[in-house]
Amino acid sequence: MLHAVDGLERSWDGGGLGGGSMEGRLEAVGPAYLADHEVVNRSGLGGGGVGWGLRRRVGWLAPARLYRVDEVGRDWLDERWGYPELSRRLKVWALTEDGREHEAFTYSLRAAEVVGAEGAGGEAAGAVTDGLFAYGTLMQGECRHWLVEQLGLIEVVPARVPGILMDLGRYPGLRLAEGASDWVEGELLRLSDPEAALSELDDVEGFKGHGEDGSLYRRALVRAWDRSGAAHLAWVYIYVDDCTGAARIESGNWRRR
Repeated sequence: MLHAVDGLERSWDGGGLGGGSMEGRLEAVGPAYLADHEVVNRSGLGGGGVGWGLRRRVGWLAPARLYRVDEVGRDWLDERWGYPELSRRLKVWALTEDGREHEAFTYSLRAAEVVGAEGAGGEAAGAVTDGLFAYGTLMQGECRHWLVEQLGLIEVVPARVPGILMDLGRYPGLRLAEGASDWVEGELLRLSDPEAALSELDDVEGFKGHGEDGSLYRRALVRAWDRSGAAHLAWVYIYVDDCTGAARIESGNWRRR
């Protein structure tokens, strides 16, 4: 089963791509974001549908919907998007707010890309979250907090996210939660220029890029809850390397390890 990512203004399972029917070959997973992409323009498709053009941009999020689709469904989508003549089919990584990433495909209209590049017609669109959840050496008072201050720190808010915290020696690693009681305590750092900051922090955290091999951490999206109970969409670096021999920090707090 494949994953497909829908654009902003239309639901594939609602027949919005120029008519026709998928006959149950699309199964909606839910809201997602295309990591490190912005929508440069939106353009018309035959039959009244609306498509998008995409451009890579670090830290930007293209709001979307994630679907499961089989190969017959992919062929149907190819036809609706005029692939390959009118559009490109792209391999992308869709992020969901539970910290998970999904290998998927989507389409980018060639005409929309050209218009977007020329800066005429349509508009750029996307989401940028200025929040980064820190749970180790980037927190206040820790050895690398100076780096986020240098990168443009606006505010520090105590917060927590679902997860498991592992003691890796000189630094911790966050893993996805396994149960409802798994929480990691830390700080929500608000950044003045998330695009520039994340470009720098990706190198520091050993993140090679979504779908690339050899990363120590991967950059994911989560909901971080502050002490008032408000939830904030935030980036977080999740540890993906081997944890063999590492102990779990039962408190979920690096300072109380």
